[in-house]
Amino acid sequence: MCKWVWTALLLCSATRLAAEPMPVKNLVISYSDHPYVMHILNPLLQAAYKELGYQVEFVQADGARAHTLFQRQLVDADSGRTSYWLAEYDAELPVIWLDTLQLSLYCRQEIPCNAEILQDPRVFIVIPAQESTYQQFQLEMNARPYFVSGFATAEKMLLSGRVDYLLWVEGQLLSPLNDPNLQRATGSLRQFDVYHVLHSHHQTLLPELEAAVRLRIQAFTENSGGN
Repeated sequence: MCKWVWTALLLCSATRLAAEPMPVKNLVISYSDHPYVMHILNPLLQAAYKELGYQVEFVQADGARAHTLFQRQLVDADSGRTSYWLAEYDAELPVIWLDTLQLSLYCRQEIPCNAEILQDPRVFIVIPAQESTYQQFQLEMNARPYFVSGFATAEKMLLSGRVDYLLWVEGQLLSPLNDPNLQRATGSLRQFDVYHVLHSHHQTLLPELEAAVRLRIQAFTENSGGN
């Protein structure tokens, strides 16, 4: 009799445990305030983590502060950093390659449009990023940068004639600008890889997270064409 009672209790316990949802695991992820990160990478990564049962909180941090957060173990990951940022960190970190970006110069039609413009101190060039993010590009220029907080704002300024030049990043997840009123200088000014960076204590998460991220990137490019 006792044997049957214990069996029944174990079955009930197992059924109850199976019916209960797994507890949500929370992670803190730092990010750069570049529009490419905020509007493309963050939503993509949030969806990938959610598939694996993680709830993520994003905290904005420029390059130097993100280094400090990693060193003090105050964040679990970073949305997307360049190879330049990784080279400045004093330890090897697990990463997932996300995209290869190139920095391009766009100009209004019927004006000179070449890399030499960057050395003209009379020229204003709109850049959709904060200065701390732009510095990671390691681009030498004498032209005067005008920093704005969004892609749409930067493109509108160029098309309205408020500025004549724009520095734009483009890659698999962010297509080149396609407007008949604009021209693009030949070639790229810089090319660099972007990685999702995990803290070293999440090394074991890397394989399944990379698989989830790959699927999200594939879905993004198929559904939006990278726009």
